[in-house]
Amino acid sequence: MGGHVEAVLFKEGELVQAGQALFHIDPRPFDAALARARAELALARSRETLARSEAERARHLAAEQALSTEEHE
Repeated sequence: MGGHVEAVLFKEGELVQAGQALFHIDPRPFDAALARARAELALARSRETLARSEAERARHLAAEQALSTEEHE
């Protein structure tokens, strides 16, 4: 993945300084990738919460012998 170079911020042959920006790159592909990663993280966290809740429920049911050991595992 890469962004499109929108602007070159120096002239050929010109001296540049350390840390000086040399190009301006279109940030939209990177912003979209970040948004996608954040959505995937939110989904994973939601699934984790659901799994923990189901595991806790199963523990309680197994302790009350309302759930077989096989189902609990």
